[in-house]
Amino acid sequence: MPEISLLWIAWILSSLLVSRLVPMRLRMDWMAAAGFLFLAIHAPWSCLLLSAGTLLTAWAVRQSKTSRSQLPLLLVVAYSAATLLIHGLRARLWGAETEAVVALVGAAYFACRQMHVAFEAYAGRLPGLTFADQLRYQFFLPTILLGPIHRIKGFTRSCLRRREQPGDFYAGLERALLGSAKVAVIANLVVEGVVKSWLDIHGPSGFAGAYVSGCVGWISLYFTFAGYSDIAIGFARSYGIPIEENFNRPWQAKNLIDFWQRWHMTLSNWCRDYVYAPLAAATRRHGPALLAAMLVMGFWHEVSVYYVVWGLYHASGIILCRKLQCSSLVHRLAERHPGMLRAAARSATFAWLAGSAPVVTLVLDLALGRPA
Repeated sequence: MPEISLLWIAWILSSLLVSRLVPMRLRMDWMAAAGFLFLAIHAPWSCLLLSAGTLLTAWAVRQSKTSRSQLPLLLVVAYSAATLLIHGLRARLWGAETEAVVALVGAAYFACRQMHVAFEAYAGRLPGLTFADQLRYQFFLPTILLGPIHRIKGFTRSCLRRREQPGDFYAGLERALLGSAKVAVIANLVVEGVVKSWLDIHGPSGFAGAYVSGCVGWISLYFTFAGYSDIAIGFARSYGIPIEENFNRPWQAKNLIDFWQRWHMTLSNWCRDYVYAPLAAATRRHGPALLAAMLVMGFWHEVSVYYVVWGLYHASGIILCRKLQCSSLVHRLAERHPGMLRAAARSATFAWLAGSAPVVTLVLDLALGRPA
């Protein structure tokens, strides 16, 4: 695990213990203060960006109740988009040594949360939201490092109804422990340390080797990301706050559409609600809206030509999947051989996903004239 992740886990455990000394009515405020202190000490630039964004969003929420002007909403969107842009370009803006100092911890998550709050406020769905609610939401320590991108309405409702139950406390700790095992043991030790090391020496070369590495990469990414999500969700539950799930058995997806409804669900749902749905409604066209959503999802990771092609690749896969769903051949196979079709669809889904990295790299090599 990276050092910042270990510090985050230690900070949460310490904050949970100290919270027992804090009056019940102030415990959510304490957890927000702990989140602020964690960033202020370990990632001060992130703390500055998040604090400024939270103040700007709170002002926009207040303006949404008294004015019809869209300017505050646009300012929040512009500020959050700039934060995402800086985060996505960090590898090009500064080197590895500087990046360790100017660490934008959690920036990809809190930028999306800021836009979410502003959009929901201007839609009239947060009438009773207070500044204190926003501070508790934005600085909630379990979700501050690696998400999920939880929703503020459910979060504030959970804060009001919060009860500390021993069963939830220990069940949450158990899930956080299992999540840590996914990251440290399965992803880092087994997949990265054993499987990938063996493939580097004995695995195939060329495109076949890249494809096999893509398969292993998705497995490693799942256990890493799902493990960190388990840690956040588990610790939140220990504190009496249920938050949204981020993964729902993605390898059981029957097609690519189903996969993206199971994988990193809080980001997928965010892109659906704030990118795909508005564009589809405005243009009445599915394709451009889907492409925009997949591009935003790619840029959420990193702003680069690679993720432009990555977005095109996955958008084309989803469009192809929709075409196949409408074909008469697939309908006949579903009636006559449902089990065979299900197995073939799941295999094809994983095969398409595993091919994303080698295919995107190959396309870029061909486009830029580099040796493949």
